Amino acid sequence: MKRALVLIPLLLACAQQQQPYRFALPQPPATLDVVSGALASLGQPVAASNPAAGVLTTEWRDTGFGYGYIQSVPATIVRRYLVTVASAQPSGVSVLVRAEVQKCAGVTVTATTVSGPCEQIDGLVPKHQEELNALGAQLQQSLGGK
Repeated sequence: MKRALVLIPLLLACAQQQQPYRFALPQPPATLDVVSGALASLGQPVAASNPAAGVLTTEWRDTGFGYGYIQSVPATIVRRYLVTVASAQPSGVSVLVRAEVQKCAGVTVTATTVSGPCEQIDGLVPKHQEELNALGAQLQQSLGGK
């Protein structure tokens, strides 16, 4: 019985395949500048912009969420969001919000860089998927989407 209780928290913290948040806006008010301002107002300032690709990248943040070890040092999850804004047919805008995630140990995190030992994580832990969904919904609402 005790063994099952110990395993439950470990299973809940496993990364699962990420589900990006997608939405469409009927009007094209969602220029990169408008989306960048909306992200900043939601506490996710943009650190980089690629207008040719229509991609905004928020600042790296250490979530403080413990996730295993790297070289025998406890690791935490470091994350940033990528928001892609593209024209949709016949008119309007398509927006995709996804996360880029790494587990890192003893690192220095700035808005644009993470220096130190890190490993890429392909999925998201459930809590971080919920946070991605919440950010996507808040962004959609702030841009006038339904």
